Amino acid sequence: MGLDNDSDTFASFIRPALFNDAQAGENYINNTPATVFRITPNNTTELDPYDYPELRFVEPDKRSLT
Repeated sequence: MGLDNDSDTFASFIRPALFNDAQAGENYINNTPATVFRITPNNTTELDPYDYPELRFVEPDKRSLT
């Protein structure tokens, strides 16, 4: 997550649609209870990802193709 064009993107969507109390729904939409924090480390480090097993090809079941 960064500020550059090629940065990762994080999104969270909440879509309330039907409210029993119209005024409460209007208040929720206008004052959404959410806080977003941006944390920027002072130092960068080289990534060291975990190893993963070698991927293997699995022949598809030919019965499901007919």
